[in-house]
Amino acid sequence: MPTFRLKSKEHRFVGSSVTCEPGAILYIDPTTWCIHGDYAAKGRKIETKTRVHAQLSGAAPFTLAWVGDLHATDKKESRLNEIASVMARLNPTLSLLLGDVVNGSGEYRGSDMSDAWFENAWDAFKNVPNHMWVKGNHDVDPLHYEFYNWYERLWTLRIGSYKLIAFDTFNEGRVISGTSHTFISMGDVLWLRRRLVEDDTYKIILSHHLFSQWRIFAYLALKDAVNLRYVFTGHDHKAYVEETKNAPALVNGTASPEAGEHLVSLTSFYKNGEISTVLVKDIEIRNEDGSYKVNADFKPLEGRPAALVRISPEPTKPLNIYVEVREHGTAQLTLKNGEIWSDSNIYITGRNLKMEGAEPYDTWHCFCGAEWRTYRLKAGIKGRIL
Repeated sequence: MPTFRLKSKEHRFVGSSVTCEPGAILYIDPTTWCIHGDYAAKGRKIETKTRVHAQLSGAAPFTLAWVGDLHATDKKESRLNEIASVMARLNPTLSLLLGDVVNGSGEYRGSDMSDAWFENAWDAFKNVPNHMWVKGNHDVDPLHYEFYNWYERLWTLRIGSYKLIAFDTFNEGRVISGTSHTFISMGDVLWLRRRLVEDDTYKIILSHHLFSQWRIFAYLALKDAVNLRYVFTGHDHKAYVEETKNAPALVNGTASPEAGEHLVSLTSFYKNGEISTVLVKDIEIRNEDGSYKVNADFKPLEGRPAALVRISPEPTKPLNIYVEVREHGTAQLTLKNGEIWSDSNIYITGRNLKMEGAEPYDTWHCFCGAEWRTYRLKAGIKGRIL
């Protein structure tokens, strides 16, 4: 799949496999992709030297940091940078703005939105690892379809045994001007149905509008869904669990300027379909010569009361450590001379990784022959990276 090329000539990914021509800046995190071709790693992006093909590692566990309703304009706001900073410090495997990226009318009645509004949001969040968007009702207006210059409205991303499905709940081909309610097309419903029945992966639908507002219009897609686990939504400028038929829905629209506090949802995906989500207010990670201390201010929302915080010891190499931070919000990790220890359970993932003292947890094979392995190391047990 080719990349999504922006007007700025930067490139974004829109699926779990991408191909990019030489001389491009491609925003993929080199610690989480199996990259083939010559490139220079620059933080959470790469500069391609030759034609590059990259495949997102499917080794579990992984994390998704997400929030909806940023409502950006062309104004430089500290709010945008503060939310992006929390996301970046969580260092998620994937990150997401769940609709209403910008502050159009919201009712399809006209606004003065422009590319500069989306560029402002992109500039604030583009260095958060593996960043994605979903379209919301504030992101389009009559004669203003700039969202399409910045991302796709329908997309899927396969990672391990999971599939993330982005669904457009405000299709401007169906909208009645002056309303902000959900509007979906039959074509989109049939597209969603195909994504939900075509395989046995664990599925997460990503939509802007509340699931309770649009599920009745997508009955044809939902009635035969296979392994639909959750729906993640924004739109309401709060954070809570919405109990609905078909699947539970997790809501977080607290990026809004109207929200009392801005909370980032961090969802941890384990193998075999276990998922947990917490709401993060802030996080701090200190590293002193390989001794890491994690302090996180969060509260559980759904699933086990724990969050996986990713530590990348060398930001240009494919090695990641997921530290399981429990309700007390603290964890310690030491990595020196290949020896690793933590007072919490940890998962160590890397390309062709081998370890002593840790139990194998998951494996993912790239088409190139590389094997990405995950090991689980229990709290208080010392392991060694070979």
